[in-house]
Amino acid sequence: MCSSNLYLITNSTGLICDIIGAFFVSSEVVRQFKGNKFDKADIGNAPISGDYDLVHESPEYQSFEKSKYTKMKIGLVFLVLGFSLQILSNMLQAFFH
Repeated sequence: MCSSNLYLITNSTGLICDIIGAFFVSSEVVRQFKGNKFDKADIGNAPISGDYDLVHESPEYQSFEKSKYTKMKIGLVFLVLGFSLQILSNMLQAFFH
């Protein structure tokens, strides 16, 4: 394999990783939660007395948020990997060409 092909393959792999990472990050920014964000709390378990309407985040919303941040982290890993491969490709070409 020609060394210039190695540089091109490394650079292209980096670009593909960048595209995948950008897709993960941007899809999580655009995607919106469509369920109920809050559930009513059980007044009987409340630490205070009175007629208060206590609320907390619903399990659906908490799961959505956890999934969102996991996908964003995966996207960031792909972006860093892609940019690192592009830098590596440039350095290899500069030092060995």
